[in-house]
Amino acid sequence: MDTPKLIEHQAGHYMCQTLKHCHDKRIITYSFIFNVMIVFVFGIVTGLILYLLYKQKKTPDQQKENILRDQKYILEKIKSLKEQKQYYLENESITKMPMPDLQKNTHANLFY
Repeated sequence: MDTPKLIEHQAGHYMCQTLKHCHDKRIITYSFIFNVMIVFVFGIVTGLILYLLYKQKKTPDQQKENILRDQKYILEKIKSLKEQKQYYLENESITKMPMPDLQKNTHANLFY
């Protein structure tokens, strides 16, 4: 014996297809809105980064000043290293061991 049904088969099929169509349309709409939001956020972040990089760009005078400061620092380091080397050569050596006389010892010339 068949169980009784509250609606006809075609009516149930029609409602199921209508609900499926509404679901697909809602998914497409949500996907479109989500994609637009992602593009919008990406554009804002990219624009913000580019704006900050533009604002932090140095003027030619600032660039020259930085180059001169860097050159001055390098020259000071070279000068201090030369002075340190001269100090160690004048005051024996780092290890306080006697330095060989390079003019007399020909074998030492090979190593120095």
